[in-house]
Amino acid sequence: MPASISFTSGRVNNLIDSRREFVVTTSYVGPDRRSKKRVKADELGTILVPNGLRHKATGDKDAKPNAARLHRVNRIVQEHRLRRLTICLEELAGEIERFIVKNPGIPVDG
Repeated sequence: MPASISFTSGRVNNLIDSRREFVVTTSYVGPDRRSKKRVKADELGTILVPNGLRHKATGDKDAKPNAARLHRVNRIVQEHRLRRLTICLEELAGEIERFIVKNPGIPVDG
């Protein structure tokens, strides 16, 4: 099914005007694709990234990606990813601890 000009233009305008904030997980960095109904409170939240397309289309200087902004966003992404990994390790440690408590006689090999 071919895309109409109005559909394509609407999609581009949406990228310019309503770009989604980014989310960071242990294996994904990109636009938050969760529907508004599915979004739950998250301690790390989302990240507002520079929107180069908006800058090019409208001249909005606040949306212009520059080295300092990109460096800041990259640092935040790395911090979020590290925190996500830490959360995963904490959950795994809790599971191991619960297993050991429930099964005290089973030897745990290292």
